[in-house]
Amino acid sequence: MFNIEPVTQRFILVIGIIVVLMIPLLTVMILVFERKDYYEDAVTNVAQAWSDNQAFAGPLVVTETNLDSMGDTSDINTETFVLMPSKLTLTHNSSHEMRSRGIYRIPVFSAVVSATAMFSPVDADSLPGEIQNASIAIGVSDSRGVRSATIRWNDTELKEQYSSQLRGIGSVVRTELSKEELFKGGTVSVEIELRGTGRFSVLPVGDESVVHMSSDWPHPSFDGRYLPDEHEVTEDGFSASWTTHELSRGFSSQLSIGELNDALYAISSPSRRQADLGYSMLTLNTPYRAVERSIKYGVLFVVMTMVGILCIELLTKSPMHIVQYGVVGVGLVLFFLILLSLSEHIGFAAGYAIAAVLLALMNTTYVWFASRNRSVAIAMSSILIVLYVALYLVLQLNEYALLVGSALLVFLLAALMFATRNLRVGDSAENS
Repeated sequence: MFNIEPVTQRFILVIGIIVVLMIPLLTVMILVFERKDYYEDAVTNVAQAWSDNQAFAGPLVVTETNLDSMGDTSDINTETFVLMPSKLTLTHNSSHEMRSRGIYRIPVFSAVVSATAMFSPVDADSLPGEIQNASIAIGVSDSRGVRSATIRWNDTELKEQYSSQLRGIGSVVRTELSKEELFKGGTVSVEIELRGTGRFSVLPVGDESVVHMSSDWPHPSFDGRYLPDEHEVTEDGFSASWTTHELSRGFSSQLSIGELNDALYAISSPSRRQADLGYSMLTLNTPYRAVERSIKYGVLFVVMTMVGILCIELLTKSPMHIVQYGVVGVGLVLFFLILLSLSEHIGFAAGYAIAAVLLALMNTTYVWFASRNRSVAIAMSSILIVLYVALYLVLQLNEYALLVGSALLVFLLAALMFATRNLRVGDSAENS
């Protein structure tokens, strides 16, 4: 049998406690995922009652073309073609409000979208067949959110509007257009009032597309295939502008509906990024991502605290009972549960401050009663203050998270080297 020195036994027991503490830490992580699912269910519930993300596409001209060379209208060999505008100018202005579901507050928006699309005259001889009918289509991904729609062709309002589906685009608002008007070309003016939840985006269908968006929402996340050329974000909202051209659009000015669907899929599939441009409404009042990241660093947090206590014990010759190590460890894990609970109601920063102060006071007081040594209590409080501040900085400074984490590990190694520098074989915790 090996004769294991008391200090070695103590190190082994502390490592065992650290391993055991990973179980409740993992349980808290699972709870974070569960609470995050509850929040996403609340968002889905609001979106079902209000309206979901809105993706705007158009205006487009859609034609049903008879491909039979004889032009026999009884022939069923027809194809749907989509014509893109030569220039698209679109403005979006939205305001937001909050909808409550339980403890969660979900932002939704109401928007007015105004678009002007110029269509060049269509040369009938350049078409692959004979046009049977034509219509103007405006894609709105969730038609439940449409409150009103006004469509004009060359300043003449088109009254007969209806909803349908268009392959590759989805839900569309359509109105009929005569072949004569199509051949002459003209300008489509659209004004649509709609509402949605989470995200608004535009598919830049014009050979030249100029898009301007403004809103009173102060936390936008610009996403999609194109970032804005110019943007300004303030506490009162944001404004952003995009300009795209035919060569960057990814599809031609005239193509079949199948070709359009394939083109949009080819753009989105490799990068998992939509072919559109727009913004998402960041909900900064949801703490789950920050809490999740804090628990990931919680492993380092627990290790450093437990090893720090062991170093204090070796330096001050004030041994603690192994059960007391476990109690302090439970307090460390409880910090993350309290952080999650408070953050859901008062925000992450305030919840972190309260949980850190509460658990630091409790653990420091407990260590003082366990050791009856003021130096041990001061050293314990110092370790916790440094670790709580460092953990918060790591969570806030994404770019420097690895640097701060590495610095803490170096600090831990230096402290451990200092505390164990005089150990000899056969030493005990009391005489080391």
